[in-house]
Amino acid sequence: RQLITMTRFLKVAGGNAPRGIPALLRRTILYDFTSVAYQEVIDSVLRLRFGEDGALPGDGGAGGDLAFEITKTYVRIGEETFSIPPPRPDANAALIPRIRFFPMRTQVNAFRIMIQEFAAGTNLLLLGLQGAGKNTLCDLLCQTFQRERLYIQLSRDTSASTLLSKTSIVRGRVQFEDSPLVEAARKGYLLVIDELDK
Repeated sequence: RQLITMTRFLKVAGGNAPRGIPALLRRTILYDFTSVAYQEVIDSVLRLRFGEDGALPGDGGAGGDLAFEITKTYVRIGEETFSIPPPRPDANAALIPRIRFFPMRTQVNAFRIMIQEFAAGTNLLLLGLQGAGKNTLCDLLCQTFQRERLYIQLSRDTSASTLLSKTSIVRGRVQFEDSPLVEAARKGYLLVIDELDK
């Protein structure tokens, strides 16, 4: 499955693919969560195969400005440009986030990866500290591609039944409705599942 995901990503990346292969491999094997010894082996193998392009990129957050522009038809990040397909004519505008984004280098680099993964049709898993901007980036992705977003927050009390339906009381009667998970699956909306680790 990971090879299929990588192939889709490389197809989307196009001309930028050779530079991005080492980063893609690192993301795929969850490089940041491996031991230092394992990371050193991976780095040496990638440097052997890709030369300096295989070195760990140093674009973590410091450094110079990174060009960033979003229009209705494309997103430009650095030297890369991603086209935006036209919005669906039946889109529910009330469910499309409208945010004001203040670009920071680390978030812009994360957004670049999100666009590539989204265009390749893969699910996204964002990991980071509280307040790092994960939900903001999800909203920005939905806003950029004019896609409806539903949200569900998990907790220790979340059960299979609460994931599939929600209850409400209307005029003294209990009603069962589709949960955001079911509604997103039925209508093709994007679903943000927050606190997945709970």
